[in-house]
Amino acid sequence: MSWDAFVRTLQAAYSFSVTSWWRTIHRNETVGGCRHSKHLNGEAIDVVYDGHPPDLFTMAQLAHSSGFRLIREATHDHIERS
Repeated sequence: MSWDAFVRTLQAAYSFSVTSWWRTIHRNETVGGCRHSKHLNGEAIDVVYDGHPPDLFTMAQLAHSSGFRLIREATHDHIERS
C-alpha cells in the first residue's frame, strides 16, 4: 500500500496529525533520531492522535496488514515500511 493510501485509511478511522515524515540529516540529529532513520528517505512517519491513542494491538494490526510496522513511543506512534 502507498503512503497516501495508508494515511487516508488511518485518517478515516482516527483523528491525528503527522508530526514528522521526511527529515534532513540536520533535523534528524536535532530531534535525536537514529543515524539510519527511515525518516531520512521518507519511509517513516510519526503521528500524534487527537485525544487518546487507539488500541496498540489494533494499530499494529492495521499497519502490518498495510505493509508497515508500528512502534508506539511515549509521545507518538512511529510507522515505517516493513
